Amino acid sequence: MRCILILTLLIFSACTKVHDLEKKNGIYYLSEIEAEIKEVTHIPWKVGLKREIEVSKGVRFAITVPIVSDQTKNVLYSKFGIDSWVYRFNRKRRGRVDPIGYVNYHFNNISTSTKTFSLNIFYHAASISNRFRNFHCPAFDHRFHLQNIALSPRETTLQEDIFVRAMPKIASKVERLGFTPLIFTSGRSMQGEYEVDFALYNSQTKQRFSRWFPVSKILNINQEIRRTVASCTGIKEETHPLPSSAPLDIRNLEIK
Repeated sequence: MRCILILTLLIFSACTKVHDLEKKNGIYYLSEIEAEIKEVTHIPWKVGLKREIEVSKGVRFAITVPIVSDQTKNVLYSKFGIDSWVYRFNRKRRGRVDPIGYVNYHFNNISTSTKTFSLNIFYHAASISNRFRNFHCPAFDHRFHLQNIALSPRETTLQEDIFVRAMPKIASKVERLGFTPLIFTSGRSMQGEYEVDFALYNSQTKQRFSRWFPVSKILNINQEIRRTVASCTGIKEETHPLPSSAPLDIRNLEIK
């Protein structure tokens, strides 16, 4: 049994591409780096006084992570302070690009067994807090349901090499990945085209150390269906929460 386990781990490790830092004309670079949106999942939300209608909280992205060798991590950190990948999420709509958020994935949390990380993009009504997600009647009259969630190819020329060079700092807040998926908000509508890019990053100084590199595939959300939740007519839980929407308190189940 032990031999089978070791063999399985060896086979798994062999299938995981680990990138080494290279150098050309005095410039460090990583070759053949790629990442993709592996999957997008719809997150449903049962609402109504009897949870009789389904609307949408939003979507969850699963994105692949490039793996770099331990030696590469050491060199990047000692010479440039680079300790992470930083991912940028944008939405394009009607010719306008809106930033959704930034997240850094620290090299210390990435191993050869790391394949993807997950991140949620929710409607504003679901993004605020877990308390708001417990509402029977979503805040701000949110009643949208997403249809036909699917990925499509991203039309771009992918560069094969990431050259290490100092770039501008990221002025916006950059979230760090933890054990639970982060939640970003899309606002009151999720329509648009979602793209993701990534770059080398020094999380201490917030400085980027490469050009933005495109993550392959995009998510297009072209349609939102507004659903009627008759039992929620006139109810605004953001100002007057229903007692039934309160999270379960285990203390109330104690035998007295």
